[in-house]
Amino acid sequence: MKSEEKTSVEAASAGVYEGVSQPRGAWAVDKQADVISRLQAIFREELDLPNLQISPQSTPDDVDGWDSLATIRIVAAVEREFDREFEAAQIESIRSVGDLISMIAA
Repeated sequence: MKSEEKTSVEAASAGVYEGVSQPRGAWAVDKQADVISRLQAIFREELDLPNLQISPQSTPDDVDGWDSLATIRIVAAVEREFDREFEAAQIESIRSVGDLISMIAA
């Protein structure tokens, strides 16, 4: 990796995510890095891809195995991990990892 390239966690720390709604209140940039790290672990586990790297821009088109069934498994794991419950309409609107981050931050 080139020195000027950033991992998703480093990018979160630098606050350089496009397409992710701004966090509100105490949900700060360091929290975003933690969320990305936790989401990455969930995606790796649920998709059985131990070396998977995700970013807020990652979509089902970019990630092997991320289909509608995987979305349900991922959302269930996210709900457990972050102690949240999402409405069906929210789940249906997931088009990227950034959408999940925004849902968690809300």
